[in-house]
Amino acid sequence: TTPRGVAAQAQAGAQAQTAVSDETRRRVADALMSALADDNAEVRNEALAALASMRDERAVPGLVRALSDAAPEVRMRAVSALAQFNTPAAADGLVTALKDRSSDVRRQAAQSLASLIGRGQLRD
Repeated sequence: TTPRGVAAQAQAGAQAQTAVSDETRRRVADALMSALADDNAEVRNEALAALASMRDERAVPGLVRALSDAAPEVRMRAVSALAQFNTPAAADGLVTALKDRSSDVRRQAAQSLASLIGRGQLRD
């Protein structure tokens, strides 16, 4: 299966994640994490979206690494994905994104942080 196919399968299956075994979820997440290194920015974007929809906190380190991607649209998707997690590592990643070279990424990071703080969703 190609990374693009894995990303599409994961996104479609995220709705039914409670019925999927932890081992299967781990394998899908691992495949998506590998897709984050794909040469194609579209594949990296889809992998980020799928990881965010899975809401598996094990993905946060990969999402944080995606903040240094060369493509601004990938960094933007990484910010959006991190906003789905209320962990210190995700919040730290969003703070890092406040210094991004793209004003769009910085703006999205600020909005995401404000939303998490406003909803009281950050946890230790």
